[in-house]
Amino acid sequence: MSRAAGAAGGRGDRRALAVINARLIAECIDVGRSNEGDASGGRPGQGKGGRDGRRGKAGESDAVSRGAAGGAAAAPPVELHEATSLTFSFRSIGKIDNLIGVRKLTKLQLDNNHIAKIENLDELTCLTWLDLSFNKISTLEGLDRLVNLENVSLYANDIATATSGMDTLSKLMCCSLGRNKIEDLDGTARYFHRFDSLRMLTLLGNKICAMPSYRQKVLAYNQRLKFLDHRLVLPSEIEAETNLAKEYITHVEDEDRRRAEGLRLEKEARDEEAKYDAANCPHEQKLYDDLSSLEVDARPLRAMLAVDFIREQTKEVVEDHQTRFVQKGKEMAEKMKDLYGRKQSMVADFERTYAQAKSECDEASKALIKTFEKKMKALIPVDLRARPSEDNFDEQKLADLRQELNDLRSDLLELEATQLDSFESLLKGYDEILATLKQEAIETIFEVHFKALADLVKDHFVVLKSRLDHLHDERLKALQEQNEQGAGGGGGGGGSSSLLASLGATSNATDNSRDKAAVALFDNKDEYTKALHDTEALQVKRLEDREEVHRKEEDARYKKRMQQSVDREHERNRSRVCEILAYVERQEQRVTQWERAMDA
Repeated sequence: MSRAAGAAGGRGDRRALAVINARLIAECIDVGRSNEGDASGGRPGQGKGGRDGRRGKAGESDAVSRGAAGGAAAAPPVELHEATSLTFSFRSIGKIDNLIGVRKLTKLQLDNNHIAKIENLDELTCLTWLDLSFNKISTLEGLDRLVNLENVSLYANDIATATSGMDTLSKLMCCSLGRNKIEDLDGTARYFHRFDSLRMLTLLGNKICAMPSYRQKVLAYNQRLKFLDHRLVLPSEIEAETNLAKEYITHVEDEDRRRAEGLRLEKEARDEEAKYDAANCPHEQKLYDDLSSLEVDARPLRAMLAVDFIREQTKEVVEDHQTRFVQKGKEMAEKMKDLYGRKQSMVADFERTYAQAKSECDEASKALIKTFEKKMKALIPVDLRARPSEDNFDEQKLADLRQELNDLRSDLLELEATQLDSFESLLKGYDEILATLKQEAIETIFEVHFKALADLVKDHFVVLKSRLDHLHDERLKALQEQNEQGAGGGGGGGGSSSLLASLGATSNATDNSRDKAAVALFDNKDEYTKALHDTEALQVKRLEDREEVHRKEEDARYKKRMQQSVDREHERNRSRVCEILAYVERQEQRVTQWERAMDA
């Protein structure tokens, strides 16, 4: 049998398939390798059977011997939720399942089994190494959530297509798909081009390897590879193959440029969003879009404003409002960003002043300790072999040394108390400035600008209603004239027809039910007036809610920043006091040991 996954000499198919459960997981925790990060037990990208993929009793006995050796080592037990490496090799497993409680896994070996589908791995987001070689997998799937994967082996399976299924694996460095059934050379070579970190690729043993220009195309598309099919790729080879295959990669290079530009724009958008978040202010365009999306009681107000003849007549009003709203929102954002910059400058000044005061205290403490240790060394030699004698033992000087040690403890604790007082004094000034900046954000920037935005909304709906009322009256008038002309048997001129069409008063002005419902709303002045009024109230309320959110966030950030400073200093103070007391205790023990040695 050429594919005896998990079986020696073909016996595996006659055995019952194993199920992954807590007991099996406990047996398979790889204690010895739980912190290793290399790509495979042997060479990266290779199946457990080696380069030629040979398996059988030797492979199985090797796995057993490794397990026995691991058991003999008497390694400390590992809790399931703490396991980082699991080895399920040669376990006759038929399905991947029940791996919910081992989310810290970074390495998972499932080679030499009977697995037909990659599934139930979504929880293992820490995985960097996955071995599924020598199984019965036919489709690349189930890997989307494993974004930290660096090394994947699917050697010796039944995979026929390698043009999808791994798109999210941006960190992929080593991939083995040898001894599968892959036939699409161009698609496969091009697919792996997307993995910028890929350095080792194995496709040996697939049908594509026998195709003309196999190596040339793979290297042309994947110029970052260092190893292809276990062979070192030289820079000169890459250059030669690229020149020969220029026709294949021209369009790919264009795609790379577009992708790079897209990534650059995405990064800029993320960076800009981070700036708004750091400054605690809403993005002006997103705030406008949020308000514009609001609707009351399912009234199709937005649909009404989107009807062609209404949109054309109100376009100027809407665009003018958007411009003014976004500009006012941008003014608020700029002021908050400037305020954030001042906060950061203030924080930097505080940290610098605090660090200087702390350094002065540390230097003073070191000087006191150095003076004491010099006196102590003169009375008690550091040499462990030294013993007191009548010549070097002075009881009065030791008593004085004890007193100096007590004085040292008092002086060090006094310095530490002074340091704490200095911090509290600095913090008070720091607190006053930050509190002032917080009030500036809440009472000046937020209050003024959110009110201005609310006024813009109110003014906009006044102007919009006026424009809609005028359009409504014109349409009503046009419809009446049309009815009168129809009753009189006369036809309107070309100019009259054009006017009717511009007001949506022709028979084909609205062709679908959505537009008809929107126009029906427009034809009822009371209804659209109520919709405008309710939508205005809803938008103003949303602005008030957003203002309250940012007010609370500003206050919370202020309190958190102050509390973090206090907690950090108190923790440092506790730690330093403990260090002082421990140091003094060690010196007292040295003096006591010296006295006892003399008595002995």
